Amino acid sequence: MIKVIYIAGFGRSGSTLLGNILGSLHGFIHVGELRYLWDRGFLEDWDCGCGKSFSQCSFWQKVIKDINFPHVIAPHLVNVRERGIHSRHLLYPFTVRKLMMNKMNEYLYWLKLLYQSISEHTGCEWIVDSSKFPSHGYLLDNITNINLYILHLVRDPRTVSYAWWKRTKNLGLKSNRNIMPRFNPIKSATLWLEWNYIIHHTWSYNKNYIFLRYEDFVMQPRSSIFKILAHLGLPKEYCDTIFINENTVKIATQHTISGNPVRFQKGVISVLSSYQDMENLGLGWRSIVSLITLPLLKKFHYALQS
Repeated sequence: MIKVIYIAGFGRSGSTLLGNILGSLHGFIHVGELRYLWDRGFLEDWDCGCGKSFSQCSFWQKVIKDINFPHVIAPHLVNVRERGIHSRHLLYPFTVRKLMMNKMNEYLYWLKLLYQSISEHTGCEWIVDSSKFPSHGYLLDNITNINLYILHLVRDPRTVSYAWWKRTKNLGLKSNRNIMPRFNPIKSATLWLEWNYIIHHTWSYNKNYIFLRYEDFVMQPRSSIFKILAHLGLPKEYCDTIFINENTVKIATQHTISGNPVRFQKGVISVLSSYQDMENLGLGWRSIVSLITLPLLKKFHYALQS
């Protein structure tokens, strides 16, 4: 069985940083947002986390060669992905979801070969995928040779709304498509509520479900990784090779597809220094976002008013 740790949650919640830390552990590899391999890899040739373009990265080219993937079908797979099962569909009755999944067999076939090739090529026991989409996690959960662990990462929706609205993020790419999209607070808050509800509803009663708040992670990163390892049945000594102290960690080069520009970081970093609060989101917008996300604020232990 291939063990996949799937970081699920809404964007701008710190999944790339968390994935990079996990990927730096012995026996782990972080592959980034693998959901976008077909378009951002094959079609747009984005830079890998190692700094080379996808087409020039020896790691990915070996992985793809192993599965004899015909590059010409990449646009077709993008189309299947976009027209296939969406995150909101996870709330549909099981019989409806099963019928929808029957149309995804070809897509699942290539995903299965892809993760299998990554596992065989690297020799890593754990593959970390930070695609975040509930729908992609559901697809992985329906692949027979994958043992899926859902790592549900949640960040305060008021911070997330500010990040989507006001912070212009340069993707750090050599291409022209170099700026992350922006949402207004109402849209980001609505999506935050939808995605996090779906993730919790779908997997929270599964023994392989792990919940983590971003704020707890950045304040105590080493302790947070300890808890994740304990859930995976691994000793905390796994952290000894990368953590210098509670807050300081040594990041190894990652072969990540897509994601926040922090994926290019390597070497010694302070996790706490990456923390950014929500002070620049005005009181009115904070109140609106709080009202929209109210159903989950208490469940995830966030104050109703920030």
